Amino acid sequence: TTNVYLIDITIQVRSDTSAADLNPMLNLAAAAEFNGILGVSDEQLVSCDFNHDPRSAIIDLPQTRVSGRRLIKIQAWFDNEWGYSNRLLDTTLAALEA
Repeated sequence: TTNVYLIDITIQVRSDTSAADLNPMLNLAAAAEFNGILGVSDEQLVSCDFNHDPRSAIIDLPQTRVSGRRLIKIQAWFDNEWGYSNRLLDTTLAALEA
């Protein structure tokens, strides 16, 4: 079975934006608040490169598109089984600490 998938996310926002504005925000989110859960990549990678990646999603930054300044398209890779298992482990550890 296939482990790694690519999700195509389209979002309409209220304010004008560009990929040049959006990508640094995604980098910051991946490095700070969502570190270990969200990742970003600006490399030319394929699905097998994300096999057993513990993060829930890795945004493919070169694929970020903005149409009409308010319609954003983001593509993100994820290992369905591995990422999910890691989030279950995170949840279990958080419950044990509570």
